[in-house]
Amino acid sequence: MRQKSLCFLAVTALIATFSGLVCAKVVICSKCGWEIMDAAPVCDHCKAPVSGTKRPLKPLTATSIDSPTAGGLDDQGAVSGVDVKRPRPESGREEGVVLEEMERAVTSFKAGDGGLTLLFCRNALALNLLTEVGREKRSKMIQNLYGRSGDVMSRSKHDCLTCDGGGKRILRREGLDGETIKLTSNLKCKVCFGKGFSWGKASMADRAFAQGAALKRYNQLQNARRYVPVGLARIPSEWDGTLDTREVVLLKRAIVRPCDGCHGFGRIACKECKNSGYVRCDAEGCEGGIVEIERSKGLGGSDRTSRVECKVCKGSARMHCEECRGQGSGVCDECDGSGEPSLCKTCNGQGMSDCKYCRGTGVYKGDLCERCQGKRRSLCSKCDGSGHDE
Repeated sequence: MRQKSLCFLAVTALIATFSGLVCAKVVICSKCGWEIMDAAPVCDHCKAPVSGTKRPLKPLTATSIDSPTAGGLDDQGAVSGVDVKRPRPESGREEGVVLEEMERAVTSFKAGDGGLTLLFCRNALALNLLTEVGREKRSKMIQNLYGRSGDVMSRSKHDCLTCDGGGKRILRREGLDGETIKLTSNLKCKVCFGKGFSWGKASMADRAFAQGAALKRYNQLQNARRYVPVGLARIPSEWDGTLDTREVVLLKRAIVRPCDGCHGFGRIACKECKNSGYVRCDAEGCEGGIVEIERSKGLGGSDRTSRVECKVCKGSARMHCEECRGQGSGVCDECDGSGEPSLCKTCNGQGMSDCKYCRGTGVYKGDLCERCQGKRRSLCSKCDGSGHDE
């Protein structure tokens, strides 16, 4: 027992001696706040001459080592001991705002407004990044609804190629002058079942138009709710002016400006099939999915012909487009299918970089840096926090 007490006293004495040596030989530059040796003639960081008042480094204690704010930073990344304005809540933002956005998205989906559903889901995903409790569970729910609304937006009606949109089966006969005559029967078209249209992929032009109209309605609704923009995201007016740099970057990176070439879809329309994925059957002799085949001559010496279903299109009068392989679109060359601009090369897509005024120290000329408020990082000067080229 006595030996353990002696060992404990020896270790305590060594820590006290080491702390005294640090305090005696390590000081902080009065200009940039960098740690330098007392005997150094110039600062290793800013190259300023070591003169004037030097602030000694505080001795290390067991409390300061175990504390989460050790090293001069608090839990928000700011310089400790300084009252930073508008602190971010420790437990994140309240999830009630996210739930309200989700409720509006569900209401829009039930009303059949896929474009408005996408926009509310997108904003809900951005706001959800600022919360802590139950964030992953809400994110999965929002992404599920986002995918379902995207499927609704990507489908549209196309005129049936077999019946030319009339819904009735068309019979083609050869006239006396040799030209083909179209005769409409009372039978329903076997491809569209008399509807005159079929569901297919919506064209990129139609999707862009629907997206623009939905964005206009969305902005009107958010303005009526007094939701202010932060980049392309929308936040309640009560949050305006209370967001720190980290929260602003999260919102701006969550919703970025769409690619100019594809309007954010990642694909461009096929010019051959006009985004439908189908073209008219080009098999020899195919007319409306029917092919005339010559048979042996009859008793009177005249040629006999029979009408059979085309083996290529199987009577549908259409076939997959070879240009896009039936996809109706191709990958956008500008964004390589991402639908977003390229990443910012200055911040590598992070949206933040070391503060240029204090050089990432949080201290400028001996005082708290006014630009970053001691956070040591600020919005990227090129992309303004979005992480992508503007």
